Amino acid sequence: MGMLSSRLVGSPDEPAHFCPGCQQMHVLPWKRGDWTFDGDFELPTFTPSFLHTWTEGPERAPRRCHYVLTAGVLNFCADSTHALAGQPVPLPDLPPDLTWVSE
Repeated sequence: MGMLSSRLVGSPDEPAHFCPGCQQMHVLPWKRGDWTFDGDFELPTFTPSFLHTWTEGPERAPRRCHYVLTAGVLNFCADSTHALAGQPVPLPDLPPDLTWVSE
């Protein structure tokens, strides 16, 4: 486990990436579902879409990040709750200050 590329960290079965819309890491548990992965850790393609949901803050506001990752581009769906909803955004390099803890 560890750095898989300049854009992915974790394990090959559960890579994680930094999301520029949410400003946090998202884990892609592709082997636990019906996703496919092309094996390219630099410019990955996973299908179908990933949906991450959580609540945030004391008001427990619902948050949603929904995208298809194709050839290293995060294609954010319109139902995402951040400012990048509906936009294609290149998968960014991991932040230089990232601390990754693996179990």
